[in-house]
Amino acid sequence: MAPDSKTHHNDALLNDENSEQSDGKKFKARVQWPNVGVNAFIHAGFFVGLYYLLTLRPLGLTYLWFFAITVLCNLSVTIGVHRLWSHRSFKCNRTLKLILMFFYTMAGQTSIFHWVQIHRVHHKFSETIKDPLDFNRGFFFAHVGWYCLSYHPECEKEMKRIDMDDIKSDKDIMFQYKYYDVLFTILNIVSVLIPWYFWNESLVVAFWTCFVSRFAINFTQLNFTNSANHFFGTRPYDKAQSATDNIACTLFSFGEGYHNYHHVFPYDYHGAEFGDLGHYNLSAFLIDFFATIGWAHDRKKVSEDMIKRRVLRTGDGTHFLAHEEAHKTSIYGYGDKDIEPEDQAELENMTD
Repeated sequence: MAPDSKTHHNDALLNDENSEQSDGKKFKARVQWPNVGVNAFIHAGFFVGLYYLLTLRPLGLTYLWFFAITVLCNLSVTIGVHRLWSHRSFKCNRTLKLILMFFYTMAGQTSIFHWVQIHRVHHKFSETIKDPLDFNRGFFFAHVGWYCLSYHPECEKEMKRIDMDDIKSDKDIMFQYKYYDVLFTILNIVSVLIPWYFWNESLVVAFWTCFVSRFAINFTQLNFTNSANHFFGTRPYDKAQSATDNIACTLFSFGEGYHNYHHVFPYDYHGAEFGDLGHYNLSAFLIDFFATIGWAHDRKKVSEDMIKRRVLRTGDGTHFLAHEEAHKTSIYGYGDKDIEPEDQAELENMTD
């Protein structure tokens, strides 16, 4: 049921009026009908599962199971395929790697190889025709449309060129890549059978809640980062980036909503300036926990000086509003001692 990364190269057509191919011809994106069907089913099916959840149809243990696998699947994306494998912002032992791979495969976000490939190209060529998630093609495209349309030819070229040697050399990841469809199917059948077998839950209720609704929530948690996180929020670190810092997305995605920071410093394992629970960054908090028990190491973190330099150079000014540097250079009016000397001299020489 996962969106099929292999179907992006064939099928019907849809015009994209805003981009051209390298040969000057208008690019015509092709609709990937299997992916359209999957997304339609998952999003419509979410409301069936929601109905069961709101009308208290599942047993108590099913609610706990639903919550646990939803959270663990999301964390496998934020900690695993995103911060660990796409950005190489920390390293981990094989135990943690296999746990992350297990729940990531259940989450159904395509193979690790393909997710990393897409995401690295996204960061290298953000907001261009080479960007597979190009926000310039609209909110809907960045959220879900890119699953349903073929990639731009220039994007496909970069996906072939992007460095994937570290991923290709990992035997566990390449095993998951080779058998992804089978593993995804088995793990999600198991996720439905567990409530049915161990505490006599209805198979129908377990299917719509623990698979379909869970899948839709994880899908939305990921894709709001691609859409809403480029539309609403502030740009404290680089005002030229469409990516924003958005507290709502941060809460929903366990720390992924500091997206403006992340696009400026993608190698920071925090994915944000701050990595504590007080800033709703559960993903960074857990990486730190894994480090204390010896499962994670070599964490990359940006220094305060690096952040300050970038904020002063390209930020939109909002960074300092809640910072100790706030208003140190603000002035009340003419005569303030903090007016720049050059400005003061020019003001003194003005005549009516």
